[in-house]
Amino acid sequence: MTARHGRTRHALAMVAGASALGLLLAGCGGATTEDEGVPTTVAPLKPSDAASPSEKASTSAASSTSAAASASAQPGATEAPVAAPPTFGQDSTREISEIPSAPNDRTTADNDYLKQLQDGGISTEGLENQLIGMAQDVCMNKEQGGQSYLVQGFGGQLVEQNHTSLPADQAANLITQAAEKAYCS
Repeated sequence: MTARHGRTRHALAMVAGASALGLLLAGCGGATTEDEGVPTTVAPLKPSDAASPSEKASTSAASSTSAAASASAQPGATEAPVAAPPTFGQDSTREISEIPSAPNDRTTADNDYLKQLQDGGISTEGLENQLIGMAQDVCMNKEQGGQSYLVQGFGGQLVEQNHTSLPADQAANLITQAAEKAYCS
């Protein structure tokens, strides 16, 4: 009877193990999760759909009041202070149709330097800030008793990007001379 009892126990263990394995695999499902009910895009918010700041504040205050009331109804719950949402003016955000242009904060020295480059054959349009930065590098190196090594590469970039028809070394020399005349004193 003990042999028969051992076989039954072994058979039950096998059935239990197989059932557990089957439930485990069935619970996993497929290898990936596919959620077909979730939209992949978000509709844009229209100005008419947006609530005014006062409506948002009253809705938020009402929900925090009901949350505080339900929390205080529970035994042992403490009421935590709730911060009011920030309020913004009607024109706090707005859509723009184009990138705003930077203000023209050029000094007389900047304008003189850029004019010298233009007169010498370098197109400065769109490169004004980079050219002024290059002039600052020229002057900083001159003050330290050296020369700018960046200006040679910058001259080559001007040639490659069709901002000048000068050879690269002449463009670099023009930048150096104009920088020294306008800024380095």
